Amino acid sequence: MSARWIAIIVLVILLLLRRRPRDAAADTSGTDEQSTTQGRQVPMRATSFPDRQSSNVAIWRAARECGASPMQAVFVAAHTSIAGKPWRGRAYCYNAWGILATGWHGDYFVSGGVRYRAYHSWREGACDYISLIQRRYDGAWDLAGQGKVCAYVDVLYDRHYYGRGHSREWYKRAMYLAVRNVVADLRAAGIDPGEPDYTGCPTHPVTDGDEGDGTPPPTEAGGADFGEYMWAG
Repeated sequence: MSARWIAIIVLVILLLLRRRPRDAAADTSGTDEQSTTQGRQVPMRATSFPDRQSSNVAIWRAARECGASPMQAVFVAAHTSIAGKPWRGRAYCYNAWGILATGWHGDYFVSGGVRYRAYHSWREGACDYISLIQRRYDGAWDLAGQGKVCAYVDVLYDRHYYGRGHSREWYKRAMYLAVRNVVADLRAAGIDPGEPDYTGCPTHPVTDGDEGDGTPPPTEAGGADFGEYMWAG
């Protein structure tokens, strides 16, 4: 065999050797890029508090760190009160709002075959919830700042934030209870967020629900809470 052919063979071998690591690196890069784009699955880790008051106060403070006004932060905490109930161990990966991982590029966890957004702190979760409300529900965030509890529910209900498993009035009663509980917990901790506006909320005393923890009154569809009706992000 001539020296020329030997040189060609050697060159081909060298090219193949150089190409194999590059292909492997490309495969790894593709995996990393997919992980970044679609997020990575993380363990379903409970993130809870010892009681309702500590939960509401901590999440209220997290929302304040995201730029929410004192009253807007009440609304952020109120939705965790009726969705995840962090003080009962029903919130995972700091997602007490039940926000799905639809369109989400970050980490996620899976529960019941459904992907949910996974956060790494209550601040991150609160900021994402606020961003979701601001982006998708025009006017709702301003209503939260004004403390208009049931006007806020009207906007979210009309734009399909909630599931249709319950009536508009059911959600208003639920939010009424939750906001009232958050305000009471904050005041017990020496924080006065202001006085909510309950105009349009049920005027009759709500006695058929577990007012102690903000559970919506079990008068329709078996009294399931918001956790059964997740919403997309």
